[in-house]
Amino acid sequence: MRTTGLLFLFSISLFAASCSDKINLSLLDGNYTGYYFYTGPGETRSIKSQNTVSVNLSGKEYTSTGNVSRIPAGGAGEFNLVDKEEVQFNDKHVWTADFDWNLILNGQFIYELKNDSLILTRKFEICKTCAIKPGMLPGSYQYRLKRTN
Repeated sequence: MRTTGLLFLFSISLFAASCSDKINLSLLDGNYTGYYFYTGPGETRSIKSQNTVSVNLSGKEYTSTGNVSRIPAGGAGEFNLVDKEEVQFNDKHVWTADFDWNLILNGQFIYELKNDSLILTRKFEICKTCAIKPGMLPGSYQYRLKRTN
């Protein structure tokens, strides 16, 4: 009986150790549709994109639809999970310089998974030397998406 108990404890600890720090990239796989939100530095209200946006995550590849207004601009390439809270998107496109490149799904985002929802958020400050009032909030770019498959 004691041997069975020790074997059971060993099996549980081996399983817990093998799962503890691994990040499962397929956790995010799916097709998502929703809206893009922009909040300017120091602002409390978000501006919602007029058109829906879709993001497809599959394996290590992603695609994101853009709009004619480039809010958001879209993007496609590879993504990786940085840790249990952040994902890195690496866009492969060449872009013109006539708009805010932060509107491209590119760079590091905090992600939240809640049931069938995926929220991607990147916060920013205007610049480190700009005259920002003490206590001013940073701005953010955010995708609020629902899984469609």
